[in-house]
Amino acid sequence: MSEQTQENVHEGPLPDRLIHKSWKFRSAAYEELTQIFRQALDENAPEFSQYGPLLKKMVADAHVAAQEKSLDTLIVFLDRSPQAQKHITQILQPMIDKCLNARTSTKRKAEEAIMLMIEVSDPSPEPVMTTVIKGCSHKQPKISSSCVNLLTQSLSLFGPRVVGLKGILQVLPEIFNHGDATVRLEALNLAKEVGRWLGPEATLQQLSSLRSAQLKELQPSLEAVGNLQARPTRLLRKDKTSSTLVADLEVQEEKSDLYEALEAKDVLSTLKPDWWDGLSNTKWSIRRDQLDALTEALKPVAKLKSGDYSELVRALKKMIVSDPNVNVIGKAAGVVALLAKCLRGEFSSHARSLLAPLLDNLKQKKQSVEDSVNSALDNFVEFGCFQLPEVTDEIFPKEDKVCANHKVPKVRVDTITWLGRSLKKKNWLRSLADKDFARKLAGALFPFLDDGNEDVRNACAECFGYLLKTIGEQVLKGFLAKIDPIKLKKIKAAVPPDDEATKAAEAEKENKLLSLNFDVSTLLPPPPTQATKTEMKTK
Repeated sequence: MSEQTQENVHEGPLPDRLIHKSWKFRSAAYEELTQIFRQALDENAPEFSQYGPLLKKMVADAHVAAQEKSLDTLIVFLDRSPQAQKHITQILQPMIDKCLNARTSTKRKAEEAIMLMIEVSDPSPEPVMTTVIKGCSHKQPKISSSCVNLLTQSLSLFGPRVVGLKGILQVLPEIFNHGDATVRLEALNLAKEVGRWLGPEATLQQLSSLRSAQLKELQPSLEAVGNLQARPTRLLRKDKTSSTLVADLEVQEEKSDLYEALEAKDVLSTLKPDWWDGLSNTKWSIRRDQLDALTEALKPVAKLKSGDYSELVRALKKMIVSDPNVNVIGKAAGVVALLAKCLRGEFSSHARSLLAPLLDNLKQKKQSVEDSVNSALDNFVEFGCFQLPEVTDEIFPKEDKVCANHKVPKVRVDTITWLGRSLKKKNWLRSLADKDFARKLAGALFPFLDDGNEDVRNACAECFGYLLKTIGEQVLKGFLAKIDPIKLKKIKAAVPPDDEATKAAEAEKENKLLSLNFDVSTLLPPPPTQATKTEMKTK
């Protein structure tokens, strides 16, 4: 390009050059507009409203070099202008059509712009996600595969609370059956990312419409990523203004939205009259087999369809309370554990009615039965079937010989151990923020510090110690004054510094540093200079 031509591309009004017939004029104008956006005094600068409407045409520029320059302009606009929100839906579709099948550098900038569109969306990035999901069915395979990859990226960065899972789960089977191998490969990567959040079993359940050969091929990939801890690493712009970034991350890690996104399965209607007859058969082996059949039906299910489970729960409760065969009791408890996992809050009233019978069966000595009972109790807490304040009076009843007051020491030990285990879970830990309730719980535990059984005393010391460590000595000073100093020292020692709660907190801290792109190298001393090395050798 001659010097005269270089001067010409910068001559004339900017709005005219932005739509000039020569790509060189347009490209230079895009660069100039990028600088104008970047150097704007504040987010309310008039240039944003003046030139924002032109971006739709700019990103669809027919010349590849000019088009790439337009994406630089768009990225600065999205990053700096509060008006970006109203232009996103107009810009996105042309960008998908024209940029995702362009050269690699252009495609990368388009992907960066789309992630930024999600970030600045307010109140929700749903319009962005809907358009990207629609792009997965694009007639050009290259654009389809790019849109699937965008879904994977967005889910990995922002998490399902932000991008949503329903639309992704609906389109995945269609992508898996795409005629292009590249699109199918991207579908596999997206399914693996979904598996990181939902787990292998729930993901396979949601993709049950796939052919058996596809599911068989998918299962090992899901199992390989199923144990990886998934957490969002990027926030919406509106969330970054919150007072505490840590609180925002914790909110985003809530799994209720994942559960809501799942398709509910109907298992209740599959229970035929002969199954119900077998459940009350006089032969214990037939009762066991009926429970095994129900267990197998429930295992792959992540969410059950709402319905009237009263009759089923009554039958299970009867078995747990009075069945003469311990194996049947264990199988019934296992079914309860699965129902709690699949119904969650909807199982609340049933869970409360089953709590005391399950705690009573902690007396069972057979390990498999004890494991099933503990699994049911843990699921009540893990999946939010009830909160601790709702069942404290049932765990510590006024009458003797039941639950924590059970005549069998093992039941007292295991009940208090379960309570201590549950307090460390986020669902119940929040209850301790209420100081009056924390004191009530401490008061319920306090008598067991002097129980006649040593194992009960030790279990209570650990539980009380964790309570003390969590809410502080000031809240419980009235109880501490009544405890012998030697016993108090034992209580504090029952929860060592490297307990599971502390490890989890340390891991949480480390992950949050990573999620904030914390540069660990800034904590390291600078590398030694040549003069320093010479000095060290001399010494």
